[in-house]
Amino acid sequence: QSDFLHFPFPVSRHGAATMDEKVHVEDEEGCITRNMVQKMCAETEGCYETPELNTKLELQHRGICEIRNLEEYVNVSWLYLQQNGIEVIENIGHMAKLRGLYLNGNEICQLQNLENHKDLKHLSVDENNIESLEGIECCRNLEQFTAKGNAIEDIKPLAECKSLRSLNLVRNKIVNAEETLKILSSLPGLGVLYMKGNPFVSKMKDYRKHVIHTCKKLQFLDDRPVYDWERRFVQAWKKGGNKALDEERKRHNAEKLEKANKELEKWKQAREEMKAKLDAQRKMEETKNYKSKIESPVKLVELLPSEKAEVEKQKREDTRKVEHKRSGKADENKLKVMWKGGVGVREIPDDKGRITKILPYGTEVDVIKMGRFWTKHSLGWSRTFAGEEPVFGRIVMQNPEPKPEPTIRYRRTRRDKQLDPPSECKQKWDNWMDKRLQQECRNCCFDFELVCQRLKTEMQTLGEGDRADELTPAECRHRVLAIDRIQQEKDEFMDGFDPDDLNWDDEEMPWHE
Repeated sequence: QSDFLHFPFPVSRHGAATMDEKVHVEDEEGCITRNMVQKMCAETEGCYETPELNTKLELQHRGICEIRNLEEYVNVSWLYLQQNGIEVIENIGHMAKLRGLYLNGNEICQLQNLENHKDLKHLSVDENNIESLEGIECCRNLEQFTAKGNAIEDIKPLAECKSLRSLNLVRNKIVNAEETLKILSSLPGLGVLYMKGNPFVSKMKDYRKHVIHTCKKLQFLDDRPVYDWERRFVQAWKKGGNKALDEERKRHNAEKLEKANKELEKWKQAREEMKAKLDAQRKMEETKNYKSKIESPVKLVELLPSEKAEVEKQKREDTRKVEHKRSGKADENKLKVMWKGGVGVREIPDDKGRITKILPYGTEVDVIKMGRFWTKHSLGWSRTFAGEEPVFGRIVMQNPEPKPEPTIRYRRTRRDKQLDPPSECKQKWDNWMDKRLQQECRNCCFDFELVCQRLKTEMQTLGEGDRADELTPAECRHRVLAIDRIQQEKDEFMDGFDPDDLNWDDEEMPWHE
């Protein structure tokens, strides 16, 4: 009874394991059992309890040392046995439909018992103890073979695998470079090859060039792809050495530059066509809008000369007093704003007063008091004259002429049009400064001295006194012109179409020149 205490056998009711129980346990230890396979099929998605219906078996990481009890699984196409302790490939000859066999991380020393698997496509035996590839020659339809991390010294049996497309022999003991290149040249469809970690790779001069020249259809070698231009370089090097290689490189660079110039010309032509198309669309829309404005009468303002302003004001007051006596209600004295650039409404009649809003062309207001320079209306105070033109006038009905669209941008002088604003700016402007500059210009009606003073004060509070000292009214004026120019060019080139369709690069657009 004490003899059985040291063995992991099931114990009977009398305290000792029977001989039948010992034999049964020894047969199952380290082997594939039917219960193991049935349990795996029940837990794995895509597997069935009926053996004949299964096309794959996943038996990795299960401590298997011997393959057995798989006779019922005759339709298996993919067999996974990685990370086990298998020493011999056996008992899978009945799987005639086998396409993929994965035996990574086992103790296999020899490729054997593969005669019945002539249609095998994928074979993986990484991290085993294989020293020779004898036995693989029967797999004539093999397409992918990986055997990295073994002790392989000779690859002659691979010469029979003419269908091989991918070969991985990393970290083996291949020494003979000439024989290896000869075997690789006999594989016409080889497209992917990994040979790093073998002794002949580090000892062979120009290893990559020789392999690329030997394998005509190779697309990937070790750590990077094989490009067409690299194959051209290798062919030139094989014919004329380094001198021919340098000439081929110069020829390749010239062709690359010519191709880039053609693409640039094509892009410029497409941009010009798109610009012409957009210009035609804009002209058509302008013509349509002009016709619609002529056909429908709208309210306009008849400008009054400065000497008649007081007379008209007195007439309106007298008329309002008379109607007030008749009906007891004062009539609304409504006028329209008529300045193209908009009228700034201030809290007090002073140029330094805060601007509350900008009235666009055609806004109706109630005029309360009209002076020589300032006019008080229902929204606040505004200038009586915009330049030499009066701002306020009475409403009349007539057919209009086309008017330009309102804008609040800075109105350029003749000198501004002769300057190049980006080149005049001497300071680096960031997004925050541009945003604050535009806000202050609108608040101060483009009084650049006042704008510069306010920007300096705000920059000094933020701790940027050095940049604030360099800021001048002329610098602010040049930056406003530059922002306006960039915005106009963006609207002109980018409005109405998607630049991604032409593969445009924003850095190559005209506003970066």
